Amino acid sequence: LPQILKYRSYRLYLQDFYFFKKSLRNGFSFRRFSQLAGISSPNYLQLVMKGERNLSNQLAAKIAKVLGLSVAEKEYFCALVEMENLPETEKDKAQKSLLASI
Repeated sequence: LPQILKYRSYRLYLQDFYFFKKSLRNGFSFRRFSQLAGISSPNYLQLVMKGERNLSNQLAAKIAKVLGLSVAEKEYFCALVEMENLPETEKDKAQKSLLASI
């Protein structure tokens, strides 16, 4: 199982998590992953992983629950999402702050 605290990109973590789950259970699909997170679009998470869509903070919290993250891991995952959604000028500062917290 991929460990979120080793990642600096929530998109890469989601991708690795998805392929890990898929390797355990062939029936695990983007559709199923989306259903578990309460997302109506079956390919939304695939688009997120490709960088074509973003997660909102609210959706990040729902997905963190599906991922089975601990409280600290959920906070880290949500911080990665929030940081990704920042304007470019603020990302570097936010990343330094995030890395200092782990």
